[in-house]
Formats: sequence, structure tokens, C-alpha cells
Amino acid sequence: MRGRLLNLLTVADGAGPEFDVSELVTYLNDAVLLAPSMLLRLPVSWTPVDGRSVDVTLADCGHEVTARVFLGAHDAPCDFSTEDRYYDGPAGPIRVRWSTPVRGWHQVNGRWLPSAGSAIWHLPDGPFTYAQFTFRPGDIAYNAPPAELAPGPTPRRRVPSRTACGCARRPRPPRCATGAPPRTSRP
Repeated sequence: MRGRLLNLLTVADGAGPEFDVSELVTYLNDAVLLAPSMLLRLPVSWTPVDGRSVDVTLADCGHEVTARVFLGAHDAPCDFSTEDRYYDGPAGPIRVRWSTPVRGWHQVNGRWLPSAGSAIWHLPDGPFTYAQFTFRPGDIAYNAPPAELAPGPTPRRRVPSRTACGCARRPRPPRCATGAPPRTSRP
């Protein structure tokens, strides 16, 4: 897995089961918050926890990740929390809680999207908020051809796998470390 900030700075670069699991749970997070219809065809299971939260599990290529999704107003997700993500610290990857609380939702073209949110590592020394997001109507594009993507604040090459906000679009779960395509049906 290789992660770059604004396609300028490498923030993650590694391989192995820790990175595979981390990427799979990141994919699950993106699907829950930005494109929940993606979850209809994946090997996903849902387990009610109480009246305001549910555990969602995604399996792919021999890996399984679970997150708790907390529901707020209008039954929209207000937080996503998992223990299935690895923080790549100075001593190497460590498994810690990771959450992405959402602060509000707005409707754009009939689709509910987050208004704001953050990404937080819950490290042994305390929480570390490493990203904060504010989404305005029009910041996220679905099924947009590359020619229609708005230029970002910094020059970047236009590639079909990018959304209007520069985030990677993931049409399906990542490939297994073995290079095998992901399973699309339950075992």
C-alpha cells in the first residue's frame, strides 16, 4: 500500500498483512460514509449492537475487518470506529483504534453526504487527529469522466481513478497481496 498526501508527499509505504487489513477497513469506511450502495454486492455482514449502532464486517482475500458504525440524526452514520487498522509508527505498524466521526450531513442532488469529519488514531499516548475534512456541495463527484473533474488547488495529473476532491475512487476492494482479484460473492 502506498499513500500520498495531495499526490506530493508519501505518508504510507508498505506491504504485508497489516497494510492489507488497513486498506480493507479504509475501503469499508469510504463505502459506509460516501457510497453505501457499494456494500450491497460485497461479502458484508451486519450485526445490530443496540438501537443506535451496528457492527459491519467485510471479508476479502482471506482478510476480515469489522467496524462499529454509530448512527445519529436521521439514522445517518455519525462515527465509524474499528480496531482493525494499523498505525505505521516509528517502531513499525501497531494495531490501534481508528475512528472517523462525522459532523453533520447535507443533501446534494438527492444524495446525503457528510458535511464535515475527521480521522483519528487512538494511540496509547492519546488521540491523534491527523485529518479534518469539510465537504461543500459539489466537492464529491460520482461517475465523473476525467475531463469533467475540476482542477484542484495544486497542479496534479488527471486520472480516471480520482474524484473531484482528489480522493482515490475505489470501485471494488483492493487486490489481495497475492495479486488475485477480490471475491465478489460470499464463500
